Order: sequence, then C-alpha cells, then structure tokens
Amino acid sequence: MDMKYFVVDTYAWIEYFKGSEQGLKLFSLVKNTKNELFTPVTAITELKDYCDANSRDFEALLSEIRSNSHIVLLDENDAIEAGRNHAEMKKKTKNWGYVDSFIVAVHKKIERVYGKTRIVTGDKHFKELNCTYWIK
Repeated sequence: MDMKYFVVDTYAWIEYFKGSEQGLKLFSLVKNTKNELFTPVTAITELKDYCDANSRDFEALLSEIRSNSHIVLLDENDAIEAGRNHAEMKKKTKNWGYVDSFIVAVHKKIERVYGKTRIVTGDKHFKELNCTYWIK
C-alpha cells in the first residue's frame, strides 16, 4: 500500500470543522486509509484562538484532530529552520508569519522521514509553494 503524507495547517482544519466545501477536501484525505496526516503543534494555538473567538468547543475539535492526525511537536532544529524560512519568505510573501514558517519546517521534517509530503491548505500565504495540496 503506497501511503501519502500530508501536513495539515489550521486553515484546513477550520474549514473541516465548518463543514465547508473546502473542508470536505480535507475530510476525504482524513477518511482515506492510505493517507497519513500530521498537524504542527502551532496549529493548536491558532485553533484555540479560533474556538475562543467563535464560541466553539476547543476540546472536541482538538480531540478530532488527535484522532485523525499526529500532532508534531517542535524542537530546536525546527525553530532554526522556521527562522531561516521566515527570513526568506517574508521577502516575497506579504504578511508571512512565524506560524507559517513553522508549518513549512514541519513539512520539511516529515518529508525527510517519509518522502514526498504536501501541506494541506487554502491559506494564500502558501500559494507560491510547490508542496501544497490546495483546498481552496
């Protein structure tokens, strides 16, 4: 069985929880047993902010993420890679943030271990990257 690997960003998870058309694209990845999904721990921060701002049950959404993906913790090497990525990307992408840089760092980490990996997103900041699985 040929597995496919995906790093899921916050944008994609929020659309998934909304049940939007974009979210259905992530839903199909989640339900396909040939896919392995990873969520950067930084996405949990953004998800908590989203839940608080929109009166959503954070624990329920976090439980769903835990059930359907591996939460990827960050280490010193990830922080260095994110800093390198941030310095490069902010020159060419308006409003490129540190969380975006950590998502790319996690993508690179997973890709080193498993091979070809895609970032599942609809976030415009990732539009220029050739490693995205675009749900927008």
